[in-house]
Amino acid sequence: MFDLFDLSDIPINGRVLRIIFPIGAFFLAWLMTGNFFAAIVLAGLFMWIRYIVLFKSSTDGLFKQKGASGGDDFINIILLLSAAVIKADKRIYKKERELVRRRLEHDFNEKQVTRYMANLDLCLKKQVKVSSICQTIKHKLDMPAKLQLLNFLMGIAVSNGCLVDAEFHLLAKIASRLNIPERSFRSILALFKFKRITSFEKAKSKKKTYSKTFTSSSKLATSYLVLELDEKATDDEVKKAYRRLAKLHHPDRVVHLGPQYQHNAKTKFQKISDAYERIKQKRGFK
Repeated sequence: MFDLFDLSDIPINGRVLRIIFPIGAFFLAWLMTGNFFAAIVLAGLFMWIRYIVLFKSSTDGLFKQKGASGGDDFINIILLLSAAVIKADKRIYKKERELVRRRLEHDFNEKQVTRYMANLDLCLKKQVKVSSICQTIKHKLDMPAKLQLLNFLMGIAVSNGCLVDAEFHLLAKIASRLNIPERSFRSILALFKFKRITSFEKAKSKKKTYSKTFTSSSKLATSYLVLELDEKATDDEVKKAYRRLAKLHHPDRVVHLGPQYQHNAKTKFQKISDAYERIKQKRGFK
């Protein structure tokens, strides 16, 4: 279950609080009643009321909507993590929110888009617990679905042409929590053009804070990153990497998520093929 409040923002550790609450409720009830069994009943009642108050309106409700399907679950996971990425730099940019809307409009009908955007706005008002979400879904999603998710989140983060350190670290955290290899994380980064900056404030005062990490002017160098290789890789290693990635990112691997996600997979698949052809042409092998 996804908690509404991220208790890590409170000085006491969130896990400690989840232990203190029931114990404190028990002793309070015991002092009030002087009866051990009555204290247990009252403590249970207290925790049930706490559950209703705190969790009933939580973002977990997104996964309990009437008529929700597996595809709905996946898009709601995207919305929860998208909200976290949008807020990572402590700002909520209209452009980032609109990017999510455009992506949704491409894949869903007007009624669905309206519902999903309402869900996103709900998520933006809450403190989304990224670690808890990733822990919940990492064994439920296969690798192709995880890569689709990360690719979507990456597109949101760099929609303004910049990637702030806070966004980068959050994306890296999500990838790590989902057991996505670092080479795959950097491969997805290589698909986008952006400037890496420490923060928007420092970027305004110091132009040197901009970096061209992952956006090399050399298309060939970027192609190696896309194929999760370095430029010293042998021809055989290049071929093996292409075959592995082509199989992993084939649109048929995400057919279980729904036809709308196959389009995004086709785009990534094409970029992998382009990268391979560029390297093959440069090296002159068949």
